[in-house]
Amino acid sequence: MPITSELRLRNPVRRPPSPSAPPRMADLHSHHNYVAHTTAKHLINDEQPTAVETQDFTDVVVQYHAIANHLGPQDDREPAWMARLKLEMQEMLQASEDRAKQRHRTLKCDLADLKTDLAHVKCDLADLKTDLAHVKCDIADLKIDLAAAFNTEAKNMAKINNSISKIKESMEDIKGALRGIGDAVRLAESP
Repeated sequence: MPITSELRLRNPVRRPPSPSAPPRMADLHSHHNYVAHTTAKHLINDEQPTAVETQDFTDVVVQYHAIANHLGPQDDREPAWMARLKLEMQEMLQASEDRAKQRHRTLKCDLADLKTDLAHVKCDLADLKTDLAHVKCDIADLKIDLAAAFNTEAKNMAKINNSISKIKESMEDIKGALRGIGDAVRLAESP
């Protein structure tokens, strides 16, 4: 028997009379119901909804029989507190299982949403990788174009420099020819 039940046997706490109990047993039935409820919550709490399938449920009823026998005599018929105890425990366990099922459904929905988000992230990542590959190709093409442009520019500069050299040579030839003409004119004019 749990220590809390033993303490209740030594120091019974009286609760307000139950309106459904007979007048002479009202206080006793109310206290029985209180002890049954708290004992059930002690042994089978909301975090163990599957306990109804184990020996715990029977243990609660058996232990409560012992508590009830210590608290006072009962009617010959099946005591009302037993039906209330079973009903309260079933309601408590059903509510706990309902909450667990709701949490399970919520978690399943959240997991589905997370999987969808993960799929979207994977698609976005694949798109980014494709874009990065395109950017790398564009950079490689630009490098090739830039190298070709520099090469073409270098060739053009070489041609221009060659043309300038030829022009300079032609200018020197023209200057030489002009000097020769000048010398010939001076010789012709001299007496």
